[in-house]
Amino acid sequence: MEYGRKSAQLTIFQMKVYSNVYVVILAFVAITFLIWISIGQKDSSVVEENEPLSYHDASVFFEEKNFFDQILNSNNKQKLTRDVSGVVIPHHLLASDIIVEFFSNIPNSQSVKRVILIGPNHYERGDTVFTTSRYGWKTPVGDVLPDINLIDELTKKTSSLEVNELVIEQEHSIGGIASFIAHYLPTAHIVPIVISRQANLSDLKELATILKNIDTEETIFVSSVDFSHYLSLSEAEEKDSETLKILRQRDLETLLKLDESNTDSPEALALLLLLMEQQGIYSFDVVEHKNSADYTNKTEVETTSYYSIIFTK
Repeated sequence: MEYGRKSAQLTIFQMKVYSNVYVVILAFVAITFLIWISIGQKDSSVVEENEPLSYHDASVFFEEKNFFDQILNSNNKQKLTRDVSGVVIPHHLLASDIIVEFFSNIPNSQSVKRVILIGPNHYERGDTVFTTSRYGWKTPVGDVLPDINLIDELTKKTSSLEVNELVIEQEHSIGGIASFIAHYLPTAHIVPIVISRQANLSDLKELATILKNIDTEETIFVSSVDFSHYLSLSEAEEKDSETLKILRQRDLETLLKLDESNTDSPEALALLLLLMEQQGIYSFDVVEHKNSADYTNKTEVETTSYYSIIFTK
């Protein structure tokens, strides 16, 4: 009997000990879980701030052989001696050699942390005259990240600029250039801006004024624009001379009246001129001028022409 009471008492004691241990373990697990949740929330906010929620697919615009052939052929080109503030390059990948020539010639001493990539809204989609994207770009040669902080800042300052991922993902004036940025400027972030033909000079000046307040020291403004369309080579050359004269005269009102026989985005060209003027840059150098006939040898059919125009500091 005495032994039985002791055994019962011991069992009760053991149960109390086990119960206390169980409570301690539960408390430890609960505290650990709360700490884990807290850390997870902090990590999530960091990812949300610095990483895009998704990516557009640049591979649909990628021409592999043309891309790598032109890069291999550009190795011996002379670098620019002055930092680049702005540039006009084609988005027609037939002229990839012109695109490569620009990117490969950016001075090694120039730090580029941001590319403001401006192009036409070819399909006139969306509800505003300016459209941008918070997504990055997946390219066959690496990812291109957006400057989300600046994009959000810009969209808050003007109702003329909206985020519309469906518009941007189909726009080759942006997606076609993304792979070149990934290759030559792998650490740079981009701010894509496509412009409707409905944008007027007042719209362009408003956006240029907003962009004036950003740090331009490590920023390059790139207008992704093709020139004369649908004309023979001789007709295109006449139109190109006309367009270049208007650009040199900085005649924005006349520029904005041009149609595709001159360029597919007079608005992107006008915005670049305004942005350069804000930096005190009033002249530019024509680095390259070509026509699709230079690649196809078809001079009498409909052609497209291209310029590489560089604004240096």
